[in-house]
Parts: sequence; C-alpha cells; structure tokens
Amino acid sequence: MSVPEAQISPELARAGEMQERRRQARNLNLPTSDVDVKLSLRRMRQPICIFGEDAMARRERLREIVVKAYAEEGRAPVLVHPPEKKEEKGGENEVFYTHGSAELKAARLEMALYSIPRASARYVSSVHDFRGIG
Repeated sequence: MSVPEAQISPELARAGEMQERRRQARNLNLPTSDVDVKLSLRRMRQPICIFGEDAMARRERLREIVVKAYAEEGRAPVLVHPPEKKEEKGGENEVFYTHGSAELKAARLEMALYSIPRASARYVSSVHDFRGIG
C-alpha cells in the first residue's frame, strides 16, 4: 500500500533521498587509476589532492562529488574523455631546442670556465690518491 506524499515527514523524505544517493553512488562507474581520478577531479574543477588524502579517499571524494552533481543536474557528468591522439611528426622523443639570449650564453660560458679546471684538478687528485702517487 502506497502512502500519499503529503503524509511523509520531511525527515523520512530526506532519508529516502539519502538512500537513493547511496544507491546511485554504488552503481557509478568511476575510474580506478589514480591518474584518471585526478584528471576527473581536475575536469570538475575540484582540488586533485587534499592534505593527507590517499588514492582510495580521493576516489571516494570523486564519488561524492559525482553523486552531488548528479542530484543537482539530473545526470552524471562525463568523467574521463578518450585520450586525444597526437599527430607525431618525429616521434615522442623528438629533440626540441630554443634559442637562448646572449646573457645566458655568457653566464654558461663563465660557469664552465670556472668549474672545468677545478673538476679536472679533482679528477687528477683522485687518480693520484687511488694509485698511491703523491
């Protein structure tokens, strides 16, 4: 026998809504990989990591956020998009250079002129120590 909605107390109605949310939360398909969970949180504009949170707690937080979004929007948000395919010209390990300024070149040259003679002296000293020369 069905009870008319006017006779249901507000507390009972809230309890029914909470039960429905829990049922929806159990049936959600969430990513299991921590990287995918972080990506999903980022797409939903949520912090990807909260202090002291491990991967399991992060996934539970994602579940709660999705259930809340589902309750507000009436549909589950899209969590993980298919990976985008990159057009590969020279492969993934393509070397990429940028041109540095003249000041950068001068600073690097100065560091090299300072450190190379000292490194060479350390090397010669360690070889002499190893061979017992000295």
